[in-house]
Amino acid sequence: MERFLMQSSLSTSSLIYPHGSYDSSCNYCDAGEDKKGRICYGMVADQLTCEDYQLLIDQGWRRSGTFIYKPNNSDKKTCCPQYSIRLDTSSFKPSKDNKSTIKKFNNYILNNIIKEKDSSTKDNINTTQIKLKTKNNDDDDENIIKLNNDIIEMILNNEIINKFNEQDKKILKENLKIKINSNKMIKEIGSYSLSFGIFNKYRSELNKHSITIDQIINFTILEFNKTINNSVSQFNLEKGQNNHINFKMINSPQTLNDCTKTKTLNIQNNSNKNSTTTTTTTTTTTTTTTTTAPTITNEPKHKFEISIHKPKCTDEVFSLYCKYQKIIHKEDDEKTKSGFKRFLVDSPLIPIIHPDESYDDYVYDGKDEDEDEDEKDEDSIKDENKEDGDEDEEDEKKIRKEKTENKEKEIKNHIYKIGKKSKTLKTRKFGEIITPKPGYGSFHQYYRLDGKLVGVGVIDILPECLSSVYFFYDPDFNFLSLGKYSALNEIEWVQKVSQSIPQLKYYYMGYYIHSCQKMKYKANYQPSQLLCLETFKWVEFKKAISFLQPNKKYSRFYFDENNNNNNNNNNNNNNNNNNNDEKLTYFEKEPELLERVKFRQKNFTFHFSDVSVRFQNLLKDQVVDYINHVGPELTKELIFYFK
Repeated sequence: MERFLMQSSLSTSSLIYPHGSYDSSCNYCDAGEDKKGRICYGMVADQLTCEDYQLLIDQGWRRSGTFIYKPNNSDKKTCCPQYSIRLDTSSFKPSKDNKSTIKKFNNYILNNIIKEKDSSTKDNINTTQIKLKTKNNDDDDENIIKLNNDIIEMILNNEIINKFNEQDKKILKENLKIKINSNKMIKEIGSYSLSFGIFNKYRSELNKHSITIDQIINFTILEFNKTINNSVSQFNLEKGQNNHINFKMINSPQTLNDCTKTKTLNIQNNSNKNSTTTTTTTTTTTTTTTTTAPTITNEPKHKFEISIHKPKCTDEVFSLYCKYQKIIHKEDDEKTKSGFKRFLVDSPLIPIIHPDESYDDYVYDGKDEDEDEDEKDEDSIKDENKEDGDEDEEDEKKIRKEKTENKEKEIKNHIYKIGKKSKTLKTRKFGEIITPKPGYGSFHQYYRLDGKLVGVGVIDILPECLSSVYFFYDPDFNFLSLGKYSALNEIEWVQKVSQSIPQLKYYYMGYYIHSCQKMKYKANYQPSQLLCLETFKWVEFKKAISFLQPNKKYSRFYFDENNNNNNNNNNNNNNNNNNNDEKLTYFEKEPELLERVKFRQKNFTFHFSDVSVRFQNLLKDQVVDYINHVGPELTKELIFYFK
């Protein structure tokens, strides 16, 4: 018996196709490409409601483009178990590192200054308080060299030198000293030079932090020339040969004004205070910098903006992505726009857009930017043909009409991008909930510094959380710690939105891998929680990791404490029964789930009993595996989609 599902129902349904279990090489340890230590179960989602995806990530799933996957941590082959991690932003307590990140960022935006992390050290020099000494006829070079050495050391300490151990720090500081050039060289390269050749001995250490000697030199020049304003500084730094920096005299020295004081940067977030600009292509919510100290009238030295957009692969965004992958992740392979789109643009989430946003920017129109360009090229060719007296105009019209009709059919069948514009989202769990700005679904956040795109955050906004998918940035601005800053900005967004949408209070950070040092930074945002993949209960972070021992990579985190309240005999019996129940799969517990699965092919839906016995035999193992991975609730909600 065929059971038809209305088109209107399909537009709010989740369509998936399971691919089953697979293994791949692990990117988080040194197991090597030959060892397949990453075991997952995967599905392709043609479309997903935001509520269904919320349920999936609360069972340990994540997405990469339209592919959703769930690691199998309990598999013996798994080398690096991955645990979902989230933060309750209502209880967020900024750490010393979090505060330092914001302070450093604000100091740069407002005052063009990068301050030291440890304000108690003598090296914590505010360069606006440095006084350049006048050079008399009989003074020597010692004062000038000492002064500029202090400035260089201050610039390098925070972002470079402090990454090394104490012994190496001492060696670096001893060698990074300005030297006087010979009389012959002064006219050509300037009075003084500084060699960065010592860093050649520490290339392996620099590689760990994705830093090159060229980047250190460029960073030093940029910060020195910005920090010591050229109008009052006697030197300008220029890049020389063989890892040298040259000091060229430009003015007579004067005393720097030391009246500039540190100001606090407030980032007005998208949820409450926003300036919205709507165009035909993007909906932009712009965040600008403001100061809280009314007595200070100085304008910020830099303009910083955050805006939110429909995910797109523009030349600007793609270029930044390629630069980031090459320099930060050392990926030398050529990137393609199609690959970037599959990874960070395509999303199965059905968008629910806030009424104040431009709805047309978020719906599927059957084409992307590349197709628009192709159509422009076709039109220009046809215009040329008309000028040449082409007589096939009728044929061209027929072809164009046929293409248009086919495209309309494709749009009708390709439901997931349709979405809708609404002030509320109807959910099974919470009833009707408010839609935040810009809405529910997938978005790109643009971070601009003085108009230049320096970072892009890929995010999903769901009924209970903001889920951080990916962040990439311009490596030239590594010194601003944009990755950390973006996380704090996203946390602040959730905090403000949760004031009007109480259940939307969580910040999801993907997977935490206890054995991987570069993934442990996610534990810096506390109090966070890890997901127990056997009970799907969220457990306080410190309690959860207490179960992870060096010789035990994977562990269950949650144990039902209520069992301890019973008598010993009853308790033992209950535990035995509970243990037996927990060993059973979802299908073994509820065989009737097989008939609850909804299938769809072409324009009709059906259930397992509706197909022939032969097809049931072919399909059953795949469907049972699918039920055991998505669980009872989603078995009833998701539609198993045959294309």
